[in-house]
Amino acid sequence: HNQHKDMMTSDKPEFCRPLERPIEIYENERLWIGRGFSKAGLLPTERGPYSTQDGSLSWKLLRDASLALLRGDVVASSSSLDGGKDWLSLNGKAAAAGRKVTRRGWSFHEEDNGTDDQSITTTSEQENDYECSSIQTNNNSSNNNNTNDDYCGFVPCKGSEDGPTDENGWQYFPDFKEQSLLHPSRTTRGLLDFVRRRKLRRIAMFRPDHFLPREIYNKCDFCDSKAVQALSDGMLEALSLASLFAYGSTNNPEKVTDAQVIPLKSKL
Repeated sequence: HNQHKDMMTSDKPEFCRPLERPIEIYENERLWIGRGFSKAGLLPTERGPYSTQDGSLSWKLLRDASLALLRGDVVASSSSLDGGKDWLSLNGKAAAAGRKVTRRGWSFHEEDNGTDDQSITTTSEQENDYECSSIQTNNNSSNNNNTNDDYCGFVPCKGSEDGPTDENGWQYFPDFKEQSLLHPSRTTRGLLDFVRRRKLRRIAMFRPDHFLPREIYNKCDFCDSKAVQALSDGMLEALSLASLFAYGSTNNPEKVTDAQVIPLKSKL
């Protein structure tokens, strides 16, 4: 009782360790005999160099993909909703240098531009550069060779979670068709494998100080924030799917794509 009383009456603010969620992006390449695997070899009808899992949303640059999925700042055009290929950047178009970005409380860093000084004014491009840097990451990967600015702090996923991969996280397939991607069967390229992909992941943190000054919020010892977040995510998922079904956007739950769900979640 005394311990709880001390926690409730303490005047010392305690920074709440933020909620975390993984941002996952798929890197895609195609093989051309004599030139090897490359992103430049991808066909115009295929998913782009960086995409969501089902390939319905694609980006030319990892930077654009990471910022869009981090902030939920994704707007799909009619071509991507219909299953066609659509190049996206921030908000579905090229990001303007001075455009104000809705940050939505999620960040790859615990500090803004490495400082708590709120008087320092930064442009949206400077904020984007900082978010896409690998410094001050919270996933303990800052010393990994893959964790560099070229990869925006993302690291390849290796292991058995999504099937076998080679030492660099690549999986090999005959093509990018849905049925082909269901069965990764080897850790090296087979004779009939002409495409490969790998999952890249970086951990994002929820930043309460995007909404409230740090000095006026405290850690709550009587609320399980992770459970609340899990409930919120589940409700948002259910609401977005119910909206798609109710308004006739899709009649088959198995055909729902990331291009439909991610923009709708952002709007909801």
